[in-house]
Amino acid sequence: MSPSRLHPVLRPRVWPLHLLGVVAVTVALSLGLWQYGAWQAHRERAAAEVSTQDPAPLADLLVPGEGFPGADVGAPAEVEGTWRDDLTFLVDDRRVDGVAGSWIVTPVATTDGDGALLPVVRGWTTDPDAAPPAAGTVTGAGWLQPGEGTGAVDDDPTDRVLPQLRLADVVRLVDAEIYPGYLVLDIDGETGVAADNAAADGLRAVTPDQVPEVAPNTSLRNLLYAIEWWVFAAFAAFVWWRFARDEVDRARAADEAPEPGDEERTDPAEDAQETAVASSS
Repeated sequence: MSPSRLHPVLRPRVWPLHLLGVVAVTVALSLGLWQYGAWQAHRERAAAEVSTQDPAPLADLLVPGEGFPGADVGAPAEVEGTWRDDLTFLVDDRRVDGVAGSWIVTPVATTDGDGALLPVVRGWTTDPDAAPPAAGTVTGAGWLQPGEGTGAVDDDPTDRVLPQLRLADVVRLVDAEIYPGYLVLDIDGETGVAADNAAADGLRAVTPDQVPEVAPNTSLRNLLYAIEWWVFAAFAAFVWWRFARDEVDRARAADEAPEPGDEERTDPAEDAQETAVASSS
């Protein structure tokens, strides 16, 4: 097939245009994704830094009877008090690496909570019956979390197994005032404060569901760069499309234009007829 019979946008003369368009759009999109990934990574790193900062005293973060402060989600906190092992309960169907297990949750009567209890997630296990008891005093740290609200229904309210760590259900189980949140115990020493008891022996550390919020302007420059590159990609695609459309219009105009000399050509038969008419007159 000759180049002239190809569609105008497929003719060899426009191949460099297509190559330039593909390269420009691909590079701009890739750079935008790279900057967006950098924005996410910086924010995750900032949240991790908040999670590993020195824990604050529990009394500085949570107050019984008040709401959970949104700014303290995932904040590390230090707790001192006494385990209430008699009030231990489970949160069922918690999966780690696809394996179903349970959270072991034991309230702590804090030293400065005026009788309020703080639910503490000691760890995760597939065999709750083998979990160690939580006895005596506790001095440890962990990460604060607001109560859950997954909508799961407790099929048996009479047992000490919950489908979610909803604070209203915890109040029903312990029959006492509690803090407006719970603590995921740091059993690996990530906060720099290791628990000084054996309450977590044999249990696997639980990863907090919610991490600290970071400032809205954290790594904002990377996000703006990403948007800038994506806008450039859209502009490059528009220019590419516009040049392709112009090429089609030029080709159609060239195909529809009469060939040179067509206006001067005449039919020989018509010329002979005109000559005969002129002679007879």
